[in-house]
Amino acid sequence: MKNVMSFIKTCFLFLIFIAVSLTVFSTSLFLNDSYFVNNDTISNDITQIALGELYPLMFDVYDVTFSFQNGDSFVFDENITEKFFDIYLSTTPDGTLIFNGNKIESISIKGEKCDISDLEIWIGWEGEKELKNVINSFSLKFGIKIKTLYVPNSYSKLISYIRSNKILPDIVMVESDDISTLMESKAIQNLDYIFNSSEENGSFFDKLKESFILGDKTWAYPFYADTHLILYNRKLIDFKNNTDSYKTLTLNDLKNMDEYVLAKEIIPISWNAYSGYFFLPFMMGFGKENFIEKDGTVRVNDVSSLKAIEYILTLEKESILDISERDAMTALFLEEKTSAIIGGSYMIPYLKSLGIDLGILTLPYNEADNCYIPPLLDIKGFAITRKSKNPVLSRRLIQYITNQKNQEEFCGELFKIPCRSEALDKIYANNGDGEDYSEKLRISVENGIAIPADKAYSVYKSTMWNILRFAISGQMKPQEALDTAQNIIDNNLKSR
Repeated sequence: MKNVMSFIKTCFLFLIFIAVSLTVFSTSLFLNDSYFVNNDTISNDITQIALGELYPLMFDVYDVTFSFQNGDSFVFDENITEKFFDIYLSTTPDGTLIFNGNKIESISIKGEKCDISDLEIWIGWEGEKELKNVINSFSLKFGIKIKTLYVPNSYSKLISYIRSNKILPDIVMVESDDISTLMESKAIQNLDYIFNSSEENGSFFDKLKESFILGDKTWAYPFYADTHLILYNRKLIDFKNNTDSYKTLTLNDLKNMDEYVLAKEIIPISWNAYSGYFFLPFMMGFGKENFIEKDGTVRVNDVSSLKAIEYILTLEKESILDISERDAMTALFLEEKTSAIIGGSYMIPYLKSLGIDLGILTLPYNEADNCYIPPLLDIKGFAITRKSKNPVLSRRLIQYITNQKNQEEFCGELFKIPCRSEALDKIYANNGDGEDYSEKLRISVENGIAIPADKAYSVYKSTMWNILRFAISGQMKPQEALDTAQNIIDNNLKSR
């Protein structure tokens, strides 16, 4: 009997411990002038603030009610836990908060706060300073210590850490073609629960979100994309005074590009045709329906691929195209020896900083096959490692970084395509240089092909990097080169 009572007492104490451990949060925030004056969270010089910035970080939210000054109220009839940083309130100059045109008197929420712990995040690519600023603002707002490391090749370092059994970061910045290996290595966790619970995927460009899907699961949260563009120097080439309305060139225009160049010694265009990264758009733009076939293979020795390589060789033969790798191509452009290049959108800030009168066009239109040459969409996002100490807190940081306001600021400074479609037009609405970036970047997204998470892309890219050189140099005939590439790709994919 004594043992039974002792057991009951132990269970009772354990239940009390569990109840106390659940951090229940319930509050009503009454909005008045003194609140805005005395609280650092809101100031009169901001025009929008996310609901999530008004409260502690939440593990779960049961109820949110807005009471308005006119006596009406609004109750969210869905769980908005994963949307806390996506619900925006406007502010008036006197600090009044407004939701859907109604002035807010008070906000009442009920839920559970997140457990707070230190975080570590690895970031990469362009925008180190800008991204660190966003992460630091999250750290300051919520009192969380965050270790942010710039890791140029986070994918390789993460795999190395796993093999060495080292402590992993909580969050790592990835690109879509990293996903297959990271998934196979059990380095990252799937994030289906974020998208399934938020049910607000309409704000995302589908292609950007879907690029991180592999095996019917989502493995990373999209942030931004870079894409192929024709970048040209208005000082060196004149498209018949039609550049304001010109969405792009046709393939025939490209073949006759020497007619637009303002000096005979200037090379019309240059790009790295040795690279499978630049070849894939042309391969797809000559009538190919799928990059990865239904059986998981990649077909490169078909008619579309042959047409693409023959077209590129024709441009080179007729002195329209200079085939150079990225550094040499960029040097030609900076030295004003070529009027245009096909490069990544990430190059725009650098080229503009040098004072180049830069114009942009989408990749050409193939009038014969009635389709665009589709640019690749090189997508970056955030993955949460399987051994993250605090996956919920990691989630909140990612949601903060990728909310619309932060996307507009980050992507706007670096000419990125934001993952949220509604952010794109706002970013480039008033760029001041007469170039309609938002329209051309949106066209690029609509026509583009997201680099797939499938390992087949990596096999294709490494194979074509070697084989295209033989075709371009004349060491192999085009069909022979493509047949050789096909055999290599097939053998590599069979061994997966």
